[in-house]
Amino acid sequence: MIFVLDNLDISVALNKKLLNLYEVWNNMYIMSRFEEFDYQNLKDFENLIINWAQQFINIFQTYTLLELKFPKLYSWVYHTINLIRKYGTLNEFSTETYESLHKYFVKAPY
Repeated sequence: MIFVLDNLDISVALNKKLLNLYEVWNNMYIMSRFEEFDYQNLKDFENLIINWAQQFINIFQTYTLLELKFPKLYSWVYHTINLIRKYGTLNEFSTETYESLHKYFVKAPY
């Protein structure tokens, strides 16, 4: 991602914002893979999610007609931390089975 952004013909300011957004996303993704969370890890993770979401919205709100109403963005911001508190780490959730079924029963026949 960084190498792609590095070669885009965009303003230096936007390029720095996009690179920072990508860095925050990577840190957020790394934390999402933790096997367990203590109170401070969970607070740090929540702050990363909020930071990432705010940056994402600030950068992309002018480029979309959808008003950034993306279900996954909403889920990350409003449900991830509560789900971890209630059910444990995100590593325990998997959509692999459903993705495979979707490919087999929806994509292949289409």
